[in-house]
Amino acid sequence: MAIIITRETGATAKGSPLTNAEVDTNFINLNTDINTRIPSSEKGSANGVASLDATGKVPTAQLPQISSTPGATPTVAGIVYGRTLCNGLGPTTQSTAIGYLAGFNGQGSCTVAIGYNAAADCQGPGAVAVGAGAACTGQGSAAVAIGTSAGGNAQMACAVAVGSAAGSSQQSWAAVAVGPYAGNCLQGVGSIAIGNQAGLVTQGCTAVAIGFSAGSYSQLADAVAIGSSAGNFNQGWQAVAIGSGAGVCLQSCRAVAIGHAAGGVSQGVNSVAIGAYAGDISMPANSIAINATGASLTPTGACQMHLAPVRNATTAYHLYYNPTTKEITYG
Repeated sequence: MAIIITRETGATAKGSPLTNAEVDTNFINLNTDINTRIPSSEKGSANGVASLDATGKVPTAQLPQISSTPGATPTVAGIVYGRTLCNGLGPTTQSTAIGYLAGFNGQGSCTVAIGYNAAADCQGPGAVAVGAGAACTGQGSAAVAIGTSAGGNAQMACAVAVGSAAGSSQQSWAAVAVGPYAGNCLQGVGSIAIGNQAGLVTQGCTAVAIGFSAGSYSQLADAVAIGSSAGNFNQGWQAVAIGSGAGVCLQSCRAVAIGHAAGGVSQGVNSVAIGAYAGDISMPANSIAINATGASLTPTGACQMHLAPVRNATTAYHLYYNPTTKEITYG
């Protein structure tokens, strides 16, 4: 407010005329006051300034609305509620999206999308995506993707992907991938991959891979690989490999390898290798190797059984084999 000099405020006695200097000062102060005032028409109006209510806050009517239009970019704290869905997924209620392009298009009800591009396109009801690019496209209902690019593309319903690029491409229904790049590409229905690069590419339905690079490449349905690099490459269906490097390469269907490097390379169909280095190279089909020597022990032909070590001793007893019942007895 401008200060105006009068004979009530000036230093000269009352009734005396104002000096030229005092008049000039009054004009300057008035002009400054006029120029700095905000017109009433601009208060609470578009292109004007916000007013304050009785509590000293900006009225709700003068605050910008958070966008709920498909394709719109969030402008208020990056939080968006209730986007319109595509593909007829149902009403969007209680959904939350935080981050640029998070839940951008087709976010389902009761969903969470946090991070740049998280669940950007068609997130199913009840799904969760946390991390840059997590479940970016086509996340199924009740699926969970946590980590950069986890469940990135076409993660199906009830699948779980935790870790950078885990279940990144076409993770199937109810599959579980935990660890960086676990179940990264084409993980089958109900399969489990736990560990860095476990079940990395084309893990079959209901297969299990646990450990670094376990079942990494083309693990077939119902196969089990537990241990570092166990069943690493082309593990056959219903095969079992337990131990570091067990059944590491080309383990055939229904083969069993237990122990470090057991059934290591090209283990034959239905063969059984137990112990470190048992049947470690080209084990024939339908053969058995039980090894406690610490060195390589591999049958030389199909349908053979090799067991080592066996103690040499003089005894009155002899082993007998019944080819009909397959029973081993002594007498």
